[in-house]
Amino acid sequence: MTIVDETLLLRYLLDDDPVESPAARDVIAKGDAMTYPEILARTVITLRDVYHVPRSVIGAAVTTLLDDVSVDSKPTIVLALRLFGTTELDFTDCLMVARNVSGGGTVATFDKPLMNEVMRAERSGRTVAGDEGAH
Repeated sequence: MTIVDETLLLRYLLDDDPVESPAARDVIAKGDAMTYPEILARTVITLRDVYHVPRSVIGAAVTTLLDDVSVDSKPTIVLALRLFGTTELDFTDCLMVARNVSGGGTVATFDKPLMNEVMRAERSGRTVAGDEGAH
């Protein structure tokens, strides 16, 4: 297993460096790359804030990345990416909503857009099927 960080993920996704991007592709092509949800969060935030990639593109690209890079709670992460691509919530808020959908519990917040999305997710009966760990 090779743990990859956001610098490697960014080079892989952006394909913007003549040396590091091919090296990132080589690491991921070995088939044993793994990352953590917090690394994906940093990647998403960097793509949005530094590279100004549209949210919908980020959601789709990082979801596709998860076909090649393992992460714990993949279905929850995929739901968070879908929410990020279709709402104005920060990615960490999308993770909280997705985790609430998958694990239940009550979200306490003063953030009205976040609470609205939590209620919308609960009403729609969104589910996170097959959330049994790393994929």
